[in-house]
Amino acid sequence: MDTACGSSPDDQSGTIASEEAQVEIQVVDMRLPKEGAPVWFDMLAIPKGAKNPEDAHAFINYLLQPQVIAPVSDFVGYPNPNKDATALVNPEIRNNPNLYPTAEAQATLFTLLPLERNAERARTRAWTKLKSGT
Repeated sequence: MDTACGSSPDDQSGTIASEEAQVEIQVVDMRLPKEGAPVWFDMLAIPKGAKNPEDAHAFINYLLQPQVIAPVSDFVGYPNPNKDATALVNPEIRNNPNLYPTAEAQATLFTLLPLERNAERARTRAWTKLKSGT
């Protein structure tokens, strides 16, 4: 048995890629640990000193319109933050609790705080060791 640990959007991307490649994968189960997990989110940002910040704001405002962002969610298989768009998202995506966690699951999510350099290295080494099986 092969096992994978990943973030929800990454898992969804893998599922979409396997379908496009016509390679069958079997997902036995995906779930959040009952103890909680780091929250995941994507964001759009405008760098300080951007050449066209007005255009960037206009693009973000356009993208966040429900009728615009819902088809994007359908295409990439990721949720979006616009509550008004949720009803427009493909039911297969919006009803997937791994993509749109329940309120109960959301209550267990937390943000990761920045670690000091030595702690970050230790975490990276431990994760690498776990992934490599050594």
